Amino acid sequence: EHARKALEGLATALGEAHPSTLVSLNNFVVLLHAQGRQADAAPLLPFLAEHELARLGPDHQGALDLLNSAAKMQLAGGRPGEAARLLGLGLQSLEASSSRARADLWAALEGLGSFLQKITDHCSTNARELPTEALVF
Repeated sequence: EHARKALEGLATALGEAHPSTLVSLNNFVVLLHAQGRQADAAPLLPFLAEHELARLGPDHQGALDLLNSAAKMQLAGGRPGEAARLLGLGLQSLEASSSRARADLWAALEGLGSFLQKITDHCSTNARELPTEALVF
């Protein structure tokens, strides 16, 4: 909890989207994950991924990887709609990218099909309908 309070203080002093705040938030998420506290890390990762994408741009592989990790963590946590939204951001970023090979876009689209199948399976297993927000990109 000391790390969380320090992070909150940093965000207050510098701002939530300041690069130093984002690096510290990333370190905090890694720490939570290493401690097996994925449920605590999961809500922080989408915020981090979106801000890093905005800061680093669609040509930065690390930002795209972070979006992918955030989407996977959301799906694992039972939030398929949020997972699909994050993956959609990643695909939009690939389309906007100036230096990425088109093969990467096709690989991402293939991953999207697999991802949507997992969402459908997850919802079927839990006797729920597929959330409509999962289909909006």
